Amino acid sequence: GTGAKMLLTRKQLIAEKSAMETRAYDLSGVKNFSVDRAKIAGWLQLAKTWLVPLLFPFVLVFSYFYRITQVFIYGLIGLIIVQLLHVRLPYMASVRLAIIAITPVLILDTLVTVLNLRIPLWSLICFGIAIGYLFFGIKAATQPPAESVNPRLIQG
Repeated sequence: GTGAKMLLTRKQLIAEKSAMETRAYDLSGVKNFSVDRAKIAGWLQLAKTWLVPLLFPFVLVFSYFYRITQVFIYGLIGLIIVQLLHVRLPYMASVRLAIIAITPVLILDTLVTVLNLRIPLWSLICFGIAIGYLFFGIKAATQPPAESVNPRLIQG
């Protein structure tokens, strides 16, 4: 009735995995083991000191591949927009525009995370902003150039 997620006895460790599942691990084969609050605090301090630096490269690589995959998918969405607008734009140009389109979303998402804001449907809002920027970028990139104005005609 304490709400604890684990119970350690002399013979077993009982851990609650979820509200529906509890596991018991047999510790009868362990000859000598002691744990106290100071030892656990030391383990947590060790994890705090070393876990972040050790995990950072893996998180960075995962984030990079996540964003690369995202821009390639957005590049495909850009090709759908190109078809809807009846213009021509190569796939890699669409990917380059997708990279630019997600930049404001990355900045906003970073701010929302740092400020610890809870915005309903935030992922969907981010997707909409990125696709809006992608649409705007495709429209701007595929417009014919404006007629050049001769500066002599203006002066004269």
